[in-house]
Amino acid sequence: KYPIAYFRAAFGQLQTGSYNASYMRLQAALNYNVHINRWGKDNIRLTAGYIYTTDNKALPQSLLMAGNGYRFANSNRLQLYAFGGFITMNPFAYFHDRYAAIYYNHDFDWHLFKLKGSEPYLGVAHNILWGTLNSANAKANPGLATAANGYHESGLIINQLLHVNYLNLFYLNLNLAGFYHWAPTAFDWNANGRVALGLSLSF
Repeated sequence: KYPIAYFRAAFGQLQTGSYNASYMRLQAALNYNVHINRWGKDNIRLTAGYIYTTDNKALPQSLLMAGNGYRFANSNRLQLYAFGGFITMNPFAYFHDRYAAIYYNHDFDWHLFKLKGSEPYLGVAHNILWGTLNSANAKANPGLATAANGYHESGLIINQLLHVNYLNLFYLNLNLAGFYHWAPTAFDWNANGRVALGLSLSF
């Protein structure tokens, strides 16, 4: 009913050879779930982060914040689906010292059909990431990619494609999704599309 907020602050000092820097990392998140009758359920997560050194020194790559991407079994085609991450983004593809992200998922209230072992209903998703590196961090870490122009992906999800009763305790669900990264190029599913599988429980 009400948004849930999270906040984390971390402080540290990095010293190696002649390099000595004190840093602070700030991260925040806001989760909001709402159900509207005959429309469906909206799930929204906002996240943001900022890391800096107190004396404006550059940070090594290991302390920068990486984009929240997934990769399953070294596959560029099949992924595992979970809310709160980028399905089409590989881990450690983007690095930032400041970022903001929006994760949005909507599940419709109506089922496509209802059969024993299958009660599918549709969901849609859109995820966005923005992030940058300041000049000192970009110069010290050449070649790192950022989402300065925004990283967008959209998804269509078929929930409960399999809907199996387990010992009358709960239902085990298999969900199937397709996600596409909207790159600034012509549409190319082979390059930018991913198929994802997800597991969930319902009662």
